[in-house]
Amino acid sequence: MTIRGKLTVMGAVVLVLILTMAGFTYVRAESIMNEFLNEAGIEVVVGAAEAVKRDFSRMISITNVAGGALRQAVTEEDFSDDDLEDFLVELQEGMAKEGVMQLLLGYESDGRVRTSTRWKTPEGYDVRTRPWYQEAAKVAKGQIILTEPYPDLETQIPVITTGLALHGDGGKHLAGLAIDMKLDDFQEFIVSQKIFGQGSGVMVAKSGLVAAHANKDFALKTNLLTSSEYPEGLHALARHMINGETGFMDYDFQGETRRVFYAPASYGFSICIFFPVSVISGMVRGLTGVLLLITVVVVLIAGALIIAIVRSLARTMWNMNRVMADLSSGNLSVRFDDRGRDELAHISGALNEMLDSIVGILSGIRNESDNTSRQAETLAALSEETLASMEEVGNSVESMRHLFDTAAAATAETNASISEIATSAQSSARSSSDGAEQATHVSDASVAAVNEVGLVLSELKEALEKSEQGLARIRGLERAVESISGFVGAITSIADQTNLLALNAAIEAARAGEAGRGFAVVAEEVRKLAEDSAQAASEVNKLIGELQGHSQSSVKASEETEELLTRTATRAEGTQQKLQGMLTAIERLSQAIQNIAAVSQEQAAATTEMETAMENVTKASEEMVSSTAVIETSTEETTRAAESIATEAQEMAETAHTLRGLVERFTFDDSSGKALAKHETVTKGRKK
Repeated sequence: MTIRGKLTVMGAVVLVLILTMAGFTYVRAESIMNEFLNEAGIEVVVGAAEAVKRDFSRMISITNVAGGALRQAVTEEDFSDDDLEDFLVELQEGMAKEGVMQLLLGYESDGRVRTSTRWKTPEGYDVRTRPWYQEAAKVAKGQIILTEPYPDLETQIPVITTGLALHGDGGKHLAGLAIDMKLDDFQEFIVSQKIFGQGSGVMVAKSGLVAAHANKDFALKTNLLTSSEYPEGLHALARHMINGETGFMDYDFQGETRRVFYAPASYGFSICIFFPVSVISGMVRGLTGVLLLITVVVVLIAGALIIAIVRSLARTMWNMNRVMADLSSGNLSVRFDDRGRDELAHISGALNEMLDSIVGILSGIRNESDNTSRQAETLAALSEETLASMEEVGNSVESMRHLFDTAAAATAETNASISEIATSAQSSARSSSDGAEQATHVSDASVAAVNEVGLVLSELKEALEKSEQGLARIRGLERAVESISGFVGAITSIADQTNLLALNAAIEAARAGEAGRGFAVVAEEVRKLAEDSAQAASEVNKLIGELQGHSQSSVKASEETEELLTRTATRAEGTQQKLQGMLTAIERLSQAIQNIAAVSQEQAAATTEMETAMENVTKASEEMVSSTAVIETSTEETTRAAESIATEAQEMAETAHTLRGLVERFTFDDSSGKALAKHETVTKGRKK
């Protein structure tokens, strides 16, 4: 693509970018305006709702003040109905500037009424049946109710009624107070609410009744929640407002899109402000018009600048294109037009200097190519002679390498055999040493076993002696038990005789009568003592019988133990004699194994020395083979280098001829002062 085409494309891209920025600004401007509108609308409607809350608070304060004064008047007995009515007139006159139209006081006792307008109630009128009175009576003590707005029957002025139940000191319900307040100024304030000077405000009661509207036909006459005159969008709006929500929504009404902002006030009332969305669209269209005008001006200015630049560049580029055509044909004698002070003039001057340098370099290349061609031919001849010599050296080295390889292989085999012999000798020496060590362990274990058998035999003999002594003691115990048995028999006989004597004494005491009663008691006690002694002797005799049975069993067990210990001692003596014989044989075997181990160790040491010597011989052979391989590798590398030199020399000669042919394609003047000066400078530099 030409520079003119590129500049044209650049201008088109700039135009597209400007238009894109304008479109993006238009879209973004509408979004920004919508966001700003939403924030401002919410802020305005919340502010209006706060003002309504303050107005309702003012109404509540007025009702509290009037209620406090009337509560005191109702409780005073000196106040007649006429006095009370006069007091209501005074209160209404004092509060007229606050929008109070009428004060009404109804009695709980009989339903009669007194008003500040001296209104005469019709016959049968009972204030206790009025909705406001009943609602005020239901709420908590001291709480004030607000009715929905309604038009006054006489003046048709929109009013709202506040209600308060009056109670005595004991909490008894005495009367009900109602205050009618004007809403015309209040409605004007609501309707006057605007956003950016557009739209109007509306107030909706908790039932959906439109309490304030710019259209008088709608205020206090239509219900935003249930009226069929309104679209579904407004019904949804009414539900949001009744629920006490804050926000905004769009809806279509009579072919126009509107945005409504809403916020809760108090006592179930909500405020909303309607705003036509077409106003935002108009503002965005006005902004877009300004942007389009700016865009057109910028595009015209940019187009004029691009055209001027393209014309200026076209002349310079035409000259440069002509010179480049001559240079492409090989004519290096032409030069660029470097007149002027712009960047292209500087580039043309730099290109002219470059052409002078190229002419000088080409002259030097032509001369150097001739010298290089001659030197390459000489180098090729020397490389061929070196190549022939290195081939002969390589053959000799190859023969040496084969001989060294054969010797190294034989040495390696011998070394492997000796290594196996050394390994076997070392293994045999280790086995002999282990056998001698194990024989020593066996001999030590046998000596320990003989000693242990001797100890066991001594302990068996000692146990046999102890058993004999125990048997003698048990037999002595048996004889002592038999002696005790004789004593127990004597005691039993004495007890029987004592019992008989006590019986005789009792008989004699009975014969003596009253004089022998004390003796009879003593005789009875002696008889009981004799019976106890006989019973104790019987128990002892029984225990002696059991003890004799156990003694006989112990004697029998001791005799059997003595016999068993005797047999065990005899066998232990036989085992000790056999172990003594085995110990002598083990000592002879251990001595023989130690002799074998000594011989095996000497053989292992000798084979280790042989293995070391063969390893040295093997290493020497391997080093000779490695040296021969290095010599062979060096010879091959030298041969390849000589071949490469010869090849490079031939290629260098061909390159020199080719380079001279290429230089001859260009047309230039060697006598050019600037070119010759540069050529001489390059030549001197190479010589240095």
